[in-house]
Amino acid sequence: MSGQVKYKLTYFNQRARGEPIRLIFAAAKVPYEDFRIEKSGWGPLKEDYPWGHLPLLEVDGVKLAESSAICRFLGERFHLAGDSEWDAAKCDEYVSAMMDLRTNWLAFLRESDQERKAKLRKEFLEEHVPKNFEKFDKILSSSGGDFLLGEKYTWADLHVAHNFAFFEECVDSTILSEYPRLAKFVGDVFAIPQITKWVETRPQNSDKAIFFNK
Repeated sequence: MSGQVKYKLTYFNQRARGEPIRLIFAAAKVPYEDFRIEKSGWGPLKEDYPWGHLPLLEVDGVKLAESSAICRFLGERFHLAGDSEWDAAKCDEYVSAMMDLRTNWLAFLRESDQERKAKLRKEFLEEHVPKNFEKFDKILSSSGGDFLLGEKYTWADLHVAHNFAFFEECVDSTILSEYPRLAKFVGDVFAIPQITKWVETRPQNSDKAIFFNK
């Protein structure tokens, strides 16, 4: 069925919220149009999109917005949501937890007051990161395999690993140094052949220049 369906993903020329979707397409080996908008020209286009932001997925012209909804839809469609309803629900749980952590990161990223920004960044690294990283570490230690649900990877693994790697690159390069199990997990996900191929060939983007905060 996938080969007969036309998929179009619209997002900025960044990874951020769009990359987990691209990773799902890569893992499933499903072709799609990777349409990228430059942020400098985004303002006038907002009104043309359902909720005024990106990413947006079009499936044979029918639109679906919100990154987690898109990931969930594709994960289930491409059989990357585990083997049961419970597995699918756990995928949602793990991704929701990661998105909550991203919210804490965005709080300091978007803060314009430099003193408050430094305070929020310190809270993120010293409070939110340890609390959440330890929980993911525990999940992996008891999963019975290399991935969050065991031996088979799901869209949640792609999403969570992407964000760990994203934090490592754009927040602090040592952020995983005290969590070898998490570092191994990220390595295992990015060693999936389809994912490795995607990373080696994906378009260049400006994430680090935009997001890195010393």
